[in-house]
Amino acid sequence: MKVPFLLVLLCVAVAFGQDLQIRGEVTDSEGAVVRGATIRLLGEQTRLTLYRCKADEYGRFEFDGVTAGRYMIAASAPGFRERLLLLGSPQAERKIVRIRLEVLGCDAPGVNCDIFSTGPYTELRPIRSKGYLQLRVSDAVDLDRGGSPDSSGAADVAVQIRSGAGLYLTPLNGARIAQIGETDSNCGRGKYQRQAVRVDGLGPGSDICVITNGGSRSHLFITEEISATSAELKIYYVTRMR
Repeated sequence: MKVPFLLVLLCVAVAFGQDLQIRGEVTDSEGAVVRGATIRLLGEQTRLTLYRCKADEYGRFEFDGVTAGRYMIAASAPGFRERLLLLGSPQAERKIVRIRLEVLGCDAPGVNCDIFSTGPYTELRPIRSKGYLQLRVSDAVDLDRGGSPDSSGAADVAVQIRSGAGLYLTPLNGARIAQIGETDSNCGRGKYQRQAVRVDGLGPGSDICVITNGGSRSHLFITEEISATSAELKIYYVTRMR
């Protein structure tokens, strides 16, 4: 039976307008609906959250009275990776968006993975270090040796936060970082680079993968919503041995 497009939850707008309607649905990788997902509409350049709502019991959401402009849309739910998509400037008064979320993986905070399988299983590499970090702008951090903040510019520093047109994670001293959404949930494969990655606008469920200057793989998870004016970046990280 086809489920009608019913919405019982109110989308809250921080900005005002009467120009666009953006509606859509959120599913998991198997196509099952994701109930209660948080949906945010962000300015494309500012990465500020302008509109926010919750998906209903059918995984569907709707924004009404959206001011014409260029936007990004972010969707998150407990246990899933946050998805950040570029909407650009919708060409019609109504825009339909279908968002598919993937699971966060075994390293995510609060996720316990029990393996029940009759087939072969390759165990993840041993953990070198892990924990929660609170990093301020210009702090550097060593992800190989306990994740301690370090502003000295020491050779073993792996990641740095810098400000400018937004907040960025910057790989240092030969470390490489994967763009958001360009790796798998265990950081096993992906497109790694030495350029900085912008992080303002991200929220809980966003993850970032880093190959440290020591060759380990470090998985970083955003634990609180980030804006360009955030005083701190709060993350949970897990670094596994080479």
